[in-house]
Amino acid sequence: MNLKPRIVYALENPGNAAAAILRRAIGPLGEISTGIIAWLLRRRGLDDAVWRALRADRRWTPYRNLAVASETMRRIRLIADPLGENRYLPHRWRMIFNEIRDFTSKDIDWRAGPTFLSFGAGDRNPIGLPLLAVLAGAAKGLVIEPGRLRTEVATATLQETLWDVLRDPAAYGLTAADLGRLRDTVDADALWRGEALGDVLAKGRIELMATPGESAALEDGSIDLIYSRSVLEHVLQIEAAMARLVRALRPGGIMFHDISLDAHDAHDPISFYYAPRGQGGDAYAGLNFWRLSDYVTLFESLECSVEIAWTETIAPSLIDRARLVPRFANRTDDDLRTTRAKLLVRKPRE
Repeated sequence: MNLKPRIVYALENPGNAAAAILRRAIGPLGEISTGIIAWLLRRRGLDDAVWRALRADRRWTPYRNLAVASETMRRIRLIADPLGENRYLPHRWRMIFNEIRDFTSKDIDWRAGPTFLSFGAGDRNPIGLPLLAVLAGAAKGLVIEPGRLRTEVATATLQETLWDVLRDPAAYGLTAADLGRLRDTVDADALWRGEALGDVLAKGRIELMATPGESAALEDGSIDLIYSRSVLEHVLQIEAAMARLVRALRPGGIMFHDISLDAHDAHDPISFYYAPRGQGGDAYAGLNFWRLSDYVTLFESLECSVEIAWTETIAPSLIDRARLVPRFANRTDDDLRTTRAKLLVRKPRE
């Protein structure tokens, strides 16, 4: 068992809760040079030469020790994460996958072998959801992620996802028969050894496309289910990207988009309502500023039906219309109050 990918997220993210749990889990076991680990975890950055040297020297971690890995992950899984915000651990992917199945249960028959696309999957665990979809019965899992893939982190998080699935498949709505699909999807031995994802994934079952959505090489009418979470608000070429996805959707297919409509500001979710673009170093440059009604109008213009399955709103008293910047001044109260929405977008049957 190669533990290097499994702990890389903690080494790169010294402030997260998982790192603290990892230190407590590994330290008492006496199996790893805890002095080196603690030093790495304390650092805000890591000298490249040191990192390369440690990666080349397996003496610093017992890569064959299953007991250490098992105990470490047992303790890490105790981290409370009810909102699924930790992108490195299995909690988030279990929650999201079960939500996908719940929200699309009337539209998708997993036994029929649908094709699943994760749109804007992120660089931390881009393969997790497609893998779960294939295990549930999807014929193929596709990934669109234009960002640079952090290979070791992606390997680590995929390890954690698969480890969690094997530990408790029922938590994902999977059976022992579903796990039989692993043989045709993932080389688990290669994954545990931390080998490159290209050598881990079976050709033709899971495909990663490092391209923007509007230029993705997708066959028209080929996809049954498209999912995104906290992605659409970052797509600046939103009309072109969604038009491309709708073309790729088969007649009768569905898209499930979970859209964050807030300012992505931990201190004030609606700060961009009152801050001109450019203020604070253009903190909102990565957002397209679309409101819920914009998405609904766009999808309807693409001849799809739109179901607003769930929304999160703020109190009306928090909206100060006198201070709104021009781009939001003419928005309705409902648009301004909605900070998150889950949309089910259905393409009509022919």
